[in-house]
Amino acid sequence: MDNGANAGRTTERTNREWLSWALQFAQADLKSWQERDWRKALAEAMAFGASHDESAHAQLPLTMLGPKKNLKLSLEQIETALRSAQKALRRFIRDLEQGIQVPLMNAEILFKGTCVFFVWAGQPEVRYLPTEKTFAKQLTIEMLFRTGELFLRGNLSQLRRCPGCQRWFWAARHRRFDTLECRMRHRIRLLNGGEASRPPQPPHLAVVGQPLRRDSKSLE
Repeated sequence: MDNGANAGRTTERTNREWLSWALQFAQADLKSWQERDWRKALAEAMAFGASHDESAHAQLPLTMLGPKKNLKLSLEQIETALRSAQKALRRFIRDLEQGIQVPLMNAEILFKGTCVFFVWAGQPEVRYLPTEKTFAKQLTIEMLFRTGELFLRGNLSQLRRCPGCQRWFWAARHRRFDTLECRMRHRIRLLNGGEASRPPQPPHLAVVGQPLRRDSKSLE
């Protein structure tokens, strides 16, 4: 994920680019990943959690923890952390998506720690200090807070699900489809008299499911 032009610039992204990265990560098919994919994704995830809003008055990470250095994690530990983060992030985005349709639908972030209010150069600021016991939980919380902040800074109505591939994406203006390819396939199905239903899921994409109703068991 995020190959090519984005390689090596994990800390030099705009809010929109970071949000797009979060949506891609939430829907990535982890089954196909090799060790280098896991380690690259870990570096990006940590940079994402430690990044700050480009328009924020106080240029500090939302969790005030900053980038982590000299971490010596086994591949198993990395996989555990990223799988946990992806599962929580997917549920959080799904709840936000439902919140667009259902007033006062909550998208909750449960964490252990402290919420800190302070004044920076005369302006009020709020940051968080998670105190989770494991790296996997800590990384997950940092990513959830950062994702939530990015959605608050943007227009939540731009979070959409492509009618073609059913993937989440951050839309510009009135864009309906994730890619031009999805739009063309959708048109061809309509012209052929077929229903514009969900096509077979490509092997390199994860199935994220339909936003029907919130299941209380999913929060356990």
